[in-house]
Amino acid sequence: MSICETNKCTGCMACYNSCPKNCITMEYDDNGTLLPKINENICIRL
Repeated sequence: MSICETNKCTGCMACYNSCPKNCITMEYDDNGTLLPKINENICIRL
């Protein structure tokens, strides 16, 4: 599951801040870009 296309993510953390279950973490990819990662085990919006 992804929140948006990787090339369109700005790393603004809006998804991270608005998640009611705190299942989103922000992690750096291999290029140093901060991207959201969803813990699908606790996400209620799958």
